[in-house]
Amino acid sequence: MDISRYSEKTRRLIAEIEHEPDPTGRRFARLLAALKKCAQMENDNSLWGFWYFNRAGAAHEQGKHAEVYTNCQKALTVLLRSTDRALTALTYDLFGVEAYRLGCLDVAQHYFQVTQTFIEGDDMLLTRGILETNISDLLMDMGDLPRACRHKKTSIEIFRRCPYDGTIPARIALVTANCAMLQLYSGKPAEAKKLHKQAERLLQQHALEEDETLARWLLLLRAHIAFIDHDEKQTDQTLRDVIREIVSGPSFGMYRKYLYQYCRLLIEAKEWKKGDLLLEAMVKNTLEDTPAYESFRLAQLFLDHSRAIGSKAKMLDGYERRNRFYGLYQKDRNRIYHESIALMRVTDDLHREQYRTQQENARLLRIAETDALTGIPNRYALNRVLEEVFERSLETRTRFGIGMIDIDDFKQYNDTFGHQAGDDCLRSTARALQSIAKEHGTFLARYGGDEYVLIYEDMRDREIREMEKRMHEALPVSVSHGFYNAVPGPDSRPWDFFSKADQKLYSVKRKR
Repeated sequence: MDISRYSEKTRRLIAEIEHEPDPTGRRFARLLAALKKCAQMENDNSLWGFWYFNRAGAAHEQGKHAEVYTNCQKALTVLLRSTDRALTALTYDLFGVEAYRLGCLDVAQHYFQVTQTFIEGDDMLLTRGILETNISDLLMDMGDLPRACRHKKTSIEIFRRCPYDGTIPARIALVTANCAMLQLYSGKPAEAKKLHKQAERLLQQHALEEDETLARWLLLLRAHIAFIDHDEKQTDQTLRDVIREIVSGPSFGMYRKYLYQYCRLLIEAKEWKKGDLLLEAMVKNTLEDTPAYESFRLAQLFLDHSRAIGSKAKMLDGYERRNRFYGLYQKDRNRIYHESIALMRVTDDLHREQYRTQQENARLLRIAETDALTGIPNRYALNRVLEEVFERSLETRTRFGIGMIDIDDFKQYNDTFGHQAGDDCLRSTARALQSIAKEHGTFLARYGGDEYVLIYEDMRDREIREMEKRMHEALPVSVSHGFYNAVPGPDSRPWDFFSKADQKLYSVKRKR
């Protein structure tokens, strides 16, 4: 978002909110409360969108789905009336992530696709990198590991191109660690170890040892690698550390999907004791407000482990838990589907409103820039096109030209035949000139009275002579004209060309 138009206080609040590490804490809530007062004073759609988006993000971190949906809906309602494409994209992405969190993968995929339509240009690199990371996580859940790896690598490349803001090295290191784990799941341990070294190197180079989130991801990666390397001692140690630092920690949910994969590796390798240890810790620390989708997946993992070790008692318990959570998971899916439809209706209504507004603005602009008598562009349109074509010629170093056309003895014609006949003469001359202008790809406008102006670029002298010849053949009246063109220099001004063309016109008229 363009923060330059806000007050210094508002800009400072936005920066603090963007860099606040704990979106669920009291400090973040105080910052949002202060920002709300600023939003009321500024009365700006982008600012209100930023406020609602951060409320939705905090609700997402706290697992409060109803608040995520409500605030995403309100954020999009104001953002789609603004020009803030980056924040609009992030809001769509957030709802996609929330749908993914609750296990509605097809809805998440749809919203990630919607997000992509709002991302354009290098000024949205960070948003694009975040989206690539989210798509990768979704593909991992869908079992498409090769594509998940490709999207992770793409996100790393994008983050490297982002302007440095202090968070970029940690982002790159974290995604690199994730990518290493995906390579392990794909059966490519050598590639995984290479990426692990890169992530550890980033940790040291940028002094990221205090980043607890990154430290936990690297711990989980080390546990994976120790197991793949059959390092029994290191596997036991890192497994205990993972249970203590990650599974028993407050941010367990952030790592849950990769922990499932780790546990499945243990089960497939018939490491029953280690698998049971990790499973018991995950079951113990799965809270009541954990999404039903995650509880269902954990119950399925528990059931697979029980079946593998041949424990009928655990299998019965696993079936009962899986069936119970599956029913709750289906309720969540139905809710997400309904909310998704409602959200798209809101955005569709706003898109239609925007389209109608754009159409009305275009209609008013056409009226404002059209000469009422002749129906061709007027002097207002001439001013706009003159600046646009001149700037383009200046940039491309091509010739820029002006043609001035004046009906000979028009005042005498008007006095002799009357104003109605004069108006008819102006209209017929305009129609003939417009036809010639279209043939040669030039812009025509009525300058005023009986004067018309042609604007052209990169036209050869031979083509100009042909156009002059066509005027003498096709126009219903005798006209005088003056053309001037040249390659604009750094000190040139568009009205200098206009003045020289005007001088040529009157030089021709004086000779008659």
